[in-house]
Amino acid sequence: MHMASKSEQTDKLPAWPKQVTGGKYIKMLQKQVCELRDDAPHGNRRLFLDDVVIAHLLAFFNPTLRSLRTFEDFSQTQQAQRHLSVRRLCKSTLSDFHRFADPARLQPMVEGLQKTLASSHGKRSPADLPEKLGQILAVDGSFFPVAADVAWAVQHRTNAGKKRPCVRLDR
Repeated sequence: MHMASKSEQTDKLPAWPKQVTGGKYIKMLQKQVCELRDDAPHGNRRLFLDDVVIAHLLAFFNPTLRSLRTFEDFSQTQQAQRHLSVRRLCKSTLSDFHRFADPARLQPMVEGLQKTLASSHGKRSPADLPEKLGQILAVDGSFFPVAADVAWAVQHRTNAGKKRPCVRLDR
């Protein structure tokens, strides 16, 4: 009986509708990411820190991956399966993982990247970079549809089809 290889199985999966970037950086970080794998998966599930880090790295480079639902959908595509060891990142499992994961486990990876940056040949990093990295605790971002709303208001047409730029504020 012929067992399908991972690449054959991946080819049968759907493709993500947007171009996916960042794969080359995951390959560059492969050694550090592999060191995150431990013998015990998260809880009674088969989810490991290395897969979560890979998913977040891909999300960093691909702004369409911005919710747990899109992580789950994306994880079942050809592009994601090239990098993940699990068939699917369930949003509920990923949410639980975020709640219980120990961020200290990423410290060796961050320190290794800092050393690599400091010792890179011919490339100078800002003198205060390690100091600045120590100051960053967390980063979060939010998207607001203000620009889209203003663009719509400027192009707004009346029921008769005439252009009527306006902005309305409801209190």
